[in-house]
Amino acid sequence: MDRKYSQEEINQLLSLQLENLNATHNLLSLMKLQNELLVQVISRLNQLDS
Repeated sequence: MDRKYSQEEINQLLSLQLENLNATHNLLSLMKLQNELLVQVISRLNQLDS
């Protein structure tokens, strides 16, 4: 099942992969920010509890 891809198809695939990587990077950045905010909230809640 060897399939030959044209240069245009390869370029399209690479472009889509780059788009997906950039989207993943953005999601990871948002998750990191959310994690940092959660750590701050937990810390403040622990201070109130003490």
